[in-house]
Amino acid sequence: MRILFIQKVKGLAGSEKYFLEMLPALMKKGIHCEFVSVRMFNDNDKPLIFIKSLRKLGIKTYDLSFKNSYDYRIIKNLSEIIKENSFDIIHSHLIHADIWCSIYKIFSRNKIPLVSTKHGYDEKYINKYGFKVKINYFSKYYLLALFCEKFIDRSFAVSNGIKQLFTGLKISSENKIDVIHHGFLYEDLKQTNSKQEYQLLVVGRLIPFKGHRYLIESIAELIDFYPKIKLLILGSGPEKISLKKITKKFNVEKNVIFTGFDSNVNKYLCESQILVVPSISEGFGLVFLEGYNAKIPIIAFDVPASNEIIINNETGILVKPYSTKDLTVSIKNLFNNSSEQKRLATNGYKRLKEYFNIERMVNETISFYKNVLNL
Repeated sequence: MRILFIQKVKGLAGSEKYFLEMLPALMKKGIHCEFVSVRMFNDNDKPLIFIKSLRKLGIKTYDLSFKNSYDYRIIKNLSEIIKENSFDIIHSHLIHADIWCSIYKIFSRNKIPLVSTKHGYDEKYINKYGFKVKINYFSKYYLLALFCEKFIDRSFAVSNGIKQLFTGLKISSENKIDVIHHGFLYEDLKQTNSKQEYQLLVVGRLIPFKGHRYLIESIAELIDFYPKIKLLILGSGPEKISLKKITKKFNVEKNVIFTGFDSNVNKYLCESQILVVPSISEGFGLVFLEGYNAKIPIIAFDVPASNEIIINNETGILVKPYSTKDLTVSIKNLFNNSSEQKRLATNGYKRLKEYFNIERMVNETISFYKNVLNL
C-alpha cells in the first residue's frame, strides 16, 4: 500500500509531531509513505526543521514553496507528483491540503481515493464558540470545508469532539467520518525531586480558546492561601499583552511568569506540581499525553476533547467549564493532598501506556485505509 500525505507546513507543531511518529511506524508495518510539504515564503526556514527531520527518518519528502496558498502551481506540482508515482490513497491534512486535493480531483478526474484527517476547525470559530454548533453560511472556512467534503471519500477525526462538530455543522455525515485518537511513543522521563511547591503549569499558544484568563483569575483567589504560588505560562501568541493586563488587574504579576515558547516541555512538567488545561475546547491536546508521561496530575475543564482523554477522578480532574471557583477548589484540593496527586499521576501514566500508544493508533489507521480500499 502506497500513501501520499500532503499538508501546508508552517513549523514544527502538533500535526508535524504526529507525522514524525506516525509515518515511520506505518513504514515498519509495510505501508509506503511519501510526504508533500507545502510552505510559504513568509514562513522563512521554520518548516525546514520538520522537512529535514522527515527525511532523516527515511520518508521521501517533496518540499514545495510558494508566495501564497492560492498559487495554481501547487495543484500543478501535486498533479505531477501523483502522475509519476502509483499511490493507492492521497491523504490530506488540514483545510489547505483538503482544498488543493479537491481541486486536483476536479481537474484530473483521478480515481485515487482522497481521505482527510480532521485535526481541528477554524480557529476564529473555536475562539468564539468552542465546540458548540453554530452554522454560519457566510463563513469562508465553513463554505470551503463544505466544498471539499464533496470530493473526500472518507475522513477520520482525532477526537469525538471534532467528529461531532463536523457532523453537527452538516459538513460531514456520520457514515463518512471515523475517530482515531492520537497515540505516541514517549521516552521514559527520569523522575527527580525538583518539584517546585505550589507551582502550576499551563502549556499552549496564547490565544483565546486556550482559556489562560480563567486560570489567572483563579491564581488571584489562590494567592490568599498560597502567597508563594507560581503559574508558569509556557507558550507565545497574540494574547500575551491582554493576559499581562489581567495579571496587573488582579495584582498577580509576580506570581504569573510568561516563559515564552520552549520546546523542552518536559523540563517544566517535571518541575511543576499540577498541569492545568483551562481550554474552552481542544481538538485533541497533546499536552495531556505529555502530562501523563511526566506523571503529573492534570486539571481541565469538562469540554471536548479534554473529557475524552481524562477520566474524571481517575486519570485527572474535570471541572465545570469556565468556572474559576471550581477550578480554584480543585487546585486547592490537590495542593493539600499529595497522595491524590500521586494516584492521579500513576493512573494517567497507565492510561497512556495502555491506550494512547502508537501501536493502537497505527493499527487503527491501517484498518481505516483497508476499509477505504475495500481490502
